[in-house]
Amino acid sequence: MMNELILKSFRYNNDYWKGREQGIRFKLEKDFLNKLQFHLYDDVFPIIKRMITNRMATNAPDQFKLRYSEIRSEFIDKVVELSQAHFRDILKLSLVERYGAWHKVPPRVVTELMSKLVIQSNFVAKAKHYARIIFSRARADFFPSIEKIQDPEFPDNVITGIADIFSAGMGRMSQMVYTHSTYFLNSAYELQFQTRDPTELFRYEWLTRPDARRTPQCAMIERMIEEEAKQNKEKGVKLSRLKKIVHQVANMEGFKKANPGINLVPHYNCRSSIARMV
Repeated sequence: MMNELILKSFRYNNDYWKGREQGIRFKLEKDFLNKLQFHLYDDVFPIIKRMITNRMATNAPDQFKLRYSEIRSEFIDKVVELSQAHFRDILKLSLVERYGAWHKVPPRVVTELMSKLVIQSNFVAKAKHYARIIFSRARADFFPSIEKIQDPEFPDNVITGIADIFSAGMGRMSQMVYTHSTYFLNSAYELQFQTRDPTELFRYEWLTRPDARRTPQCAMIERMIEEEAKQNKEKGVKLSRLKKIVHQVANMEGFKKANPGINLVPHYNCRSSIARMV
């Protein structure tokens, strides 16, 4: 009877939910990065630009450093706020299949899942780290020239240089967001699958996107699972076996440098996820 209930609760159209997950997840990641970029370029950068143009570093150096430190702290606070919200949204996405629609997922269930997955602190810490790097690089590279003001092209070259540092920092932040979104999503799926399928009654697949951006790692994982499933005359493999295959491929010679060292994420910027076979 229990197996029948589990089967009934898992009986969905896999292709539909695959498409839904990929679409919503892409939007969540873009929304997070767009909000962060908007705050950095529309709120933070104009203030720094105005401080440099007005030669505040020369006329009031102590005030300049204090204000720069305040702007940095405000930006880090914003990064923490957006990171926590993004983590919650990704966990909510992992529950959409179970409840049938995004708006039907109870906030209480998302909170319960958050309490069981204490990995959000890692994401927040990483985001804070990259935010600090952005401001530290700008300070180290350009504060001496700001204070001396000997360059005839000042302040344009300084402002352009800081803008380049901000752009590079957002590039690193994007990589971190894409990688950790996969980490959150797969960790949440893993916990739910283990809870609802403790005896590994079902079989699972590695869901990749068959486009030009699919990596050799994910293609290999998918192929290894398909070959093993075919050999066993089954659809997919057990969840425990899938984890071992992902770990094995991520640690292969030639792939190790791209291994971010977190569970069920074989490489940076990974877009793949676990899917239960139906």
